[in-house]
Amino acid sequence: MKMNRILAVGATLLLGFALSGCGSNKKSSSQLPLNVEKSTVTLSKDGTADVNFTTAKNAKYKVLDKDNKNAQVGDTYTTKTGNATLTLNSAGHYRLEVKKNSIVKDKDFVIKSTSVTKSDDASFEESSSDSSATLAFGKSEMLKNGDSIVEITVNSVDQVSADDSMVVDISSNESDKKQFVIVSYTIKAIKGTLTTDDFDGSNLSIADSQNSVGSTSSNRDNGTPDELKTGQSIKLRIGAGFEHTGDKATVSFGNSTWSGSITK
Repeated sequence: MKMNRILAVGATLLLGFALSGCGSNKKSSSQLPLNVEKSTVTLSKDGTADVNFTTAKNAKYKVLDKDNKNAQVGDTYTTKTGNATLTLNSAGHYRLEVKKNSIVKDKDFVIKSTSVTKSDDASFEESSSDSSATLAFGKSEMLKNGDSIVEITVNSVDQVSADDSMVVDISSNESDKKQFVIVSYTIKAIKGTLTTDDFDGSNLSIADSQNSVGSTSSNRDNGTPDELKTGQSIKLRIGAGFEHTGDKATVSFGNSTWSGSITK
């Protein structure tokens, strides 16, 4: 899912508990405090998440995107009082790095996608269900993407032969792959307009019966039309090759996971 990442700065009176992890300068790390209020924060209805932390006054800090080779998110900032707030608008795994003089400390934190449900009056509220629960094939999950809400359903995982057009690029080039499948899924625009290319399958993580993530094929449904308006849906497919043969498969999209039997 393609989402811009935003970083903002602000004062906060909230103090928190330390996350697990250690600073990169172990010898002098006690001289530079770093406490983060919550290790996991869920995006709010407006698509933002605030991460409050405390450190030393006049310390420099930055955020790294762990899902993108530790690329820096936004600029490097300096604390005024030692209390600060990070505001981000994209789910993912991040690292807060703080430096003062020659001492460096860091803490990891996670921003989770918003799970929402549609109420009778057509408004949207955060779901009270456990967003970490694994869904069965055929079940839907609603996620927030900026100002839009998308419903994603993994319909099935079907075994195919190695010469099927959806997986032949994998079977021809990766000799370690022993089982080939096609993942069928549906996306629906619940609110706002969606770009179909954002859900072309490249963001799916597809694992075999041994929980080993397989290779996804470049042969996938092209997603026509290019955009989905509110209420519109489209069924898509993508091929994958597994290192192990088995009866089960797991499909993940962001923080949502589906698991079930492979149809043979």
